[in-house]
Amino acid sequence: HRMGVVATGQIGRLGTVCLWHATTRRLLAELPCHLRGVAAVAISEDGKRLASVGQDGDHTLVIHDISQVVDMAATATNNNNDETSPDEPDAARAICPELLRQGSGPVPGVSLCWQPADPSSEGQYRLVLTGCDGVSFWANTTPNSPFTHRSPKYGSFSGHSAHTLLCCTAIHPSITLVGSSTGALLVFCGSTLVEVVDAHKRAMYCIQLVSSTVTTSLSTSTSSPSSEGDELTHTVLTSGQDGFVHAWTITHATKIRSGSQAVLSIVTPVVTRLPTSTNSFSVTQDGECVGEDPVRAIALIPAVEEGASDKCFFGSASGTLWNASLTRNTAKKICTSHHGDLRNVAGYGELWAGAAHPGGEPLVVTAGEDCVMYLWNVEKKTCVRSTEVADKAVCLAWSPAKGHKYIALGTVQGSVALCNSKNLFLISSQVW
Repeated sequence: HRMGVVATGQIGRLGTVCLWHATTRRLLAELPCHLRGVAAVAISEDGKRLASVGQDGDHTLVIHDISQVVDMAATATNNNNDETSPDEPDAARAICPELLRQGSGPVPGVSLCWQPADPSSEGQYRLVLTGCDGVSFWANTTPNSPFTHRSPKYGSFSGHSAHTLLCCTAIHPSITLVGSSTGALLVFCGSTLVEVVDAHKRAMYCIQLVSSTVTTSLSTSTSSPSSEGDELTHTVLTSGQDGFVHAWTITHATKIRSGSQAVLSIVTPVVTRLPTSTNSFSVTQDGECVGEDPVRAIALIPAVEEGASDKCFFGSASGTLWNASLTRNTAKKICTSHHGDLRNVAGYGELWAGAAHPGGEPLVVTAGEDCVMYLWNVEKKTCVRSTEVADKAVCLAWSPAKGHKYIALGTVQGSVALCNSKNLFLISSQVW
């Protein structure tokens, strides 16, 4: 969160939510509020509310007031109190934020998001929960009232009511974008589904708001002479299992008619796909293209100067991190790792073999289940180069002879490959 607080949820039998200081890495609060792990956490825009949903049979939704914790984090940041060790016991651990709600939710939770605050409704919060059986909307009517939920209204889009919804983000107090397991982008106004866009060929994993702009206009029509409204344009990024990252603009208008009583209405948003969409990320293995490398996460890099940000990070299922430019439509690989066999649903990215440079240079070679051998520089924490190998590797040995020119690799099928340690080119292969 921009207030300097990070929330994490524990997977396992004891579902604990922890609040951390982003700069000092100190634990601010520990909340044991779930029985079987935490599926998702979200901090409200003002930093005062924390929501978490559990993996228990009742998919329990818990909302905490964390105002005191956020104030403490802000104070520590202003004092630049980062000289202490992150492992030093901290009195802040004794803080237990006020529990506002704990109870069963109607949807097995996968993703959470808080809607932006409505300036006309101080102290009111709105929360969106998506999961295996759809979406639910939560809100409190007054600052001290309990949270209650509303069921969605699908209308003519009732076919999407049974789909698993994997991600969500709110771009306006009344507009929420939801990503479906079918790859569809669902647009909700309030709790009503008003638009469905075929965004990805496979499941959508992430939605990231990039920027929002507002244009105010006055209406002089004779039918409503005293009406005015704002036209808002939002730019968002979506990513999915198909390995694509797409950019979209969502344009809508808010109409305010003055008279005996002000009335706010939302005009149905118009969703347009921008030409700025990255090419499909793919993974090669055994000399052939495995297929799409699902993009699991997007993180926007804040702009140094005023204006919309142009750069962001993409994280893929293969453990690869990409640095992308939205205007240039380019993506550069900056970090990679072992990822397993993506052709096998049950494949795991286990690292099975490694060897250090026998001459003391900061180089390490690794291989494993993904049929790829990597050469790493451990000082710079970068991958020097990589190469595909014939099979899953179970052992590695770096030649101790002068020059350390060779690397031997053993596979699960009993073959031994001899490679050049400089460029990882295959010299010979023998089956024993």
